[in-house]
Amino acid sequence: MTKREGILDLSGKTTGIVPNKKFWISLVISLAIYFAFALIDPLNAYGELTSKATGFIIGSVFFMCTSSVPLSIIAMLVATLGTMIGFYDWSTVSARLGSSSFYQAFGMMVVAMGCEFTPFGKRLGYWILRRFGNKPTRLILVLSITTALLSSFLANAACIILMSSIVNSMLLAMGEQPGKSKLGKVLMLVVVMATMVGG
Repeated sequence: MTKREGILDLSGKTTGIVPNKKFWISLVISLAIYFAFALIDPLNAYGELTSKATGFIIGSVFFMCTSSVPLSIIAMLVATLGTMIGFYDWSTVSARLGSSSFYQAFGMMVVAMGCEFTPFGKRLGYWILRRFGNKPTRLILVLSITTALLSSFLANAACIILMSSIVNSMLLAMGEQPGKSKLGKVLMLVVVMATMVGG
């Protein structure tokens, strides 16, 4: 009988985020930044919540840069926690979101995460590799054309998120080392450039 995980998921089996020493240090420093601004209140001349909101944003950015938590999760926490605490007015936020491409980009981000964390991205990556992976130049050309065609129908940001996730799965399937692969750098740059051309 397996031991049931608690609500905090300290092992990281459910969320995939292991709260190691780096995570806790980043969290503590981020909270210290927030409380320093909130308690000292150096910007009270600009409004009642200005210091707290500034500390919240600076602490969130610090946590985003130093922890191992995916950026999309932190961005959603900033949006939801900021609204719940009262830093953002929900009517203003919803009006801005409704007139922007946020919902489309968010939907495509969910699809891209599905491609990355489910077998679909690997299957598509293997299919592309089997057909066109014998030569790097052919692989780059095929990805360029595919990305440009997709960006003709999708928003540029959504297309970049989707194709970057698929390319990442494909590079991992090829055994390329993140941060060291020259082919990976080229393919990621090609995704952005082809998106701009197609869009």
